[in-house]
Amino acid sequence: MFGYALVFLLLSGPLFAADSPPQRFDVRAFGAVGDGVADDQPPLIRTAQAVARNKGGVLYVPFGVYRCSRQAGMQNGIEFAGVSDVTILFDPGAVLMMDNLNPQNGQGDFGHGIVFRGPSRNIAVINASVKWAKKPSGRSMGDAFRFEGFPSDDRCISNIRLIQCSAEFSPQTGAVLMGCSDIYVENFRVTRTHADGLHFNACRRIHVSSVTGIETGDDTLSFVTYQDDSAVNVYSGGPGSYARADFGEWNNNGSTAANIYARGGTANGVRLAGAMNVALSDVIIEGKLRAVIADCGRKEANKHSWSWLASRGITICNVVATGCTTGFYVANFNQPMTADDKWWRFEIQLSNLSARDCKDDSVRIAEAAGVAVRGVKAENRRIRILHCRDCVLDGIELRNGEFIVEGQADASMRDAPDLGLSVLHVNIDKGYLDIHNCRGLTCESVRISHPVGKAVRRSQIHDSRIGRISVQ
Repeated sequence: MFGYALVFLLLSGPLFAADSPPQRFDVRAFGAVGDGVADDQPPLIRTAQAVARNKGGVLYVPFGVYRCSRQAGMQNGIEFAGVSDVTILFDPGAVLMMDNLNPQNGQGDFGHGIVFRGPSRNIAVINASVKWAKKPSGRSMGDAFRFEGFPSDDRCISNIRLIQCSAEFSPQTGAVLMGCSDIYVENFRVTRTHADGLHFNACRRIHVSSVTGIETGDDTLSFVTYQDDSAVNVYSGGPGSYARADFGEWNNNGSTAANIYARGGTANGVRLAGAMNVALSDVIIEGKLRAVIADCGRKEANKHSWSWLASRGITICNVVATGCTTGFYVANFNQPMTADDKWWRFEIQLSNLSARDCKDDSVRIAEAAGVAVRGVKAENRRIRILHCRDCVLDGIELRNGEFIVEGQADASMRDAPDLGLSVLHVNIDKGYLDIHNCRGLTCESVRISHPVGKAVRRSQIHDSRIGRISVQ
């Protein structure tokens, strides 16, 4: 009932401009069987072609399992190119089952699940479940949901609704959206993908409400836009990941994401790379590499395939990280902090982080500037601030771990920059405070209980203000 009520609201609202309800095209009327055995790929193609000829409508998938086998040429399960005013509506429990892996190597190379190519507008996908019949042997081609627009007003895919959808066992991503605008994602679930769960590249005005990622092979949720001074497409010869010369409205600008849960798998819970004006809230990450990461770096042989800038205008609140390698991680991978600051100066505000049982660090900020962290409860792993400038850490509760501030890597302070770094209102229980190689540090209101070894370790501190440190 939820699905029918929702599609009624969508179709009767501003999504479609027509006065009468859009025409509905039932895949069974075009020969689909939905028994999980018959090859329903040709009927699905015929249904999509009928919707395209009609210049829009509802592609309806009744309850059943619709198998798409490996074809003679590459075929996507359901595909639209340049068609607007389209809704794909699955009955609850209906499944698009992709059975198209390469029989020789078990990898994906012959198509995606549901694909939209722009330019187009007014696209809704509701209740759709896309699942590969077998788990691929490795990361390869095949996204469950794929939206290929272009980052410009006249070539993008705009006004997208992805609601109550799920992806499982995809060779690549659960859903990837590139060059898209005005996107709303609600209750998206992704399980055991080989790459990202939900990935946005060079989009704008994204609103995500509730994402669940179980054992994703890469980031569960990522906002990424690559950087290139001349190109707008990282991959030559066709749609793909887009790059921009600098920050702008297509750096996933003006976006929000709330209620994110990720458990297991590899890579990160949430990644921000070259992102602009993104608000992230209510995030729970268990057993990933990093719970939340914001990073930047330049293309480098054998290390980084692309370049991406330090994210700006980022607000993050209410994050719980359990059993991750690092809870909150900000890093400039390879650019000196004497270069253009777009490569290392972030604008990030994080509030209310709980990090427990992390393997490396509860919080790690390295070779970066412009990060403010307020309200942290960390347990059983250290906090490290390495070679940072103009950062604030305020209201930190650290239990069973050390707090390390390293101004620069070596002890030569003759040309050391003023850090502009503030560490305030810190409580450490069963740990210690280690400050070294710093100039221009403010460290005040620190209480250390049950220290491990020497409570406060200081060396090479210049032109700094350190006071109100108590040891109990």
